[in-house]
Amino acid sequence: MRVTVEFVGPMRRPWKERRRLLEVDGGSTVDRVVASLGYDARERKHFAFLVNGVKARPDEPLAADDLLAVLLMVGGG
Repeated sequence: MRVTVEFVGPMRRPWKERRRLLEVDGGSTVDRVVASLGYDARERKHFAFLVNGVKARPDEPLAADDLLAVLLMVGGG
């Protein structure tokens, strides 16, 4: 199935463009897709996710034509 992955914020990306259409296995989760792009568990704990504009958990299953946005959580004061 196809999903679009978009990176939001100042983070290392696996490609130059901010958004890319990917072919993934049916039943893939948010975390599985992000891990397949080369991010280890330590990096992934600093990410927040939106699926079609709605906050999503890492174990959230993806469906065909979903838009997965990966955001870098930043803190400050």
